[in-house]
Amino acid sequence: MKLIYNVFIFFVAALFSVSCSQTIVFEDPTKPDYVTYKDISAAGTANCYIVTADGNYKFKAVKGNSNQSISGVKRADVIWESFGTSVAPDAGDVVSTVLYKDGYVYFSVYKPFESGNALIAVRNSSGAILWSWHIWCSADGVHDEVYANKAGVMMDRNLGATSAMPGNVGTFGLLYQWGRKDPFLGSCSLSTPTIAASTGEWSSVSTPQSVDYATEHPMTFISNNFEWCAGDGANHTNYSKRWKEGEKSIYDPCPVGYRVPDGGLVGLWSKANTTSLWNSSFKGLDWTLSDGTTAWYPAAGYRSHDGGNIFLVGEFGYYWSASPFESIDYYASYLGFYYSGNVTPANVNYRGNAYSVRCAKEM
Repeated sequence: MKLIYNVFIFFVAALFSVSCSQTIVFEDPTKPDYVTYKDISAAGTANCYIVTADGNYKFKAVKGNSNQSISGVKRADVIWESFGTSVAPDAGDVVSTVLYKDGYVYFSVYKPFESGNALIAVRNSSGAILWSWHIWCSADGVHDEVYANKAGVMMDRNLGATSAMPGNVGTFGLLYQWGRKDPFLGSCSLSTPTIAASTGEWSSVSTPQSVDYATEHPMTFISNNFEWCAGDGANHTNYSKRWKEGEKSIYDPCPVGYRVPDGGLVGLWSKANTTSLWNSSFKGLDWTLSDGTTAWYPAAGYRSHDGGNIFLVGEFGYYWSASPFESIDYYASYLGFYYSGNVTPANVNYRGNAYSVRCAKEM
């Protein structure tokens, strides 16, 4: 277990050594400038930030990829952490020492670096969550892959995945209800529907909720509905408060420089659908790229709109696009593939389901 300490405690200028052998000089106990923090939002803001090594980091506390400030912030903390395995982290194993100051969120990743995922939130004086950000810790980072037919460029792994190697459960990544910016945990097994362990307390509600409710309750699965969203953003005439086709919205879950890809018959997967073969050994899809190599798509299954349970791990793969299906309000387009070898790049299904996301590079 890594040592967690409260940076809000008053310290006179002093030298403090933590158990990870990192030395920190507290010059001013009211400011997080006693050590160098890398600004991971310097190249742009997002709802997700990738971290590849231990260190001290900060990001601008704004809504997604926008300049919209968040008013009323009193503190920041970690909502949950997970390795994506059956073993739950101790608090601080993935990220720790979180605080908010002067419009920035500060946090640390201590040695030994642990690949995994975490969610950091800012709260008001009543403790209500105002916004949250996904911290994606992966020593591998991410790499770009060029798809055939000039369809586009995508990450080499699922959003939240800590590996791109077939046969590794770290390739599964996280799952998203369509249009929500915050992730849910997937399976920690390659063949059984066993939800990964984490810190924090997950919950569910059984009636449709607003986008604002979903933002304030990032650990609440909105279930028992084809469409989880009620109110503004719930129909196909207004997606300003969810994902958007053709551009990156402030609710897009992808890191800086990437977005949820467009789908449907003119989307990226439809354009690039050349040769894709079911891999029976590792349970997933080998998608042929422009240079003849393959991208790996694991059959991570999905979490159902009806209760949030996980199904079809190792048998089916479901990948959301940003494209709503305008003929039916509660449908959206996704890439689907099955153990039979069938691949459907422009299928549609209920937005209340939680599917994988593979981010496309913004061009």
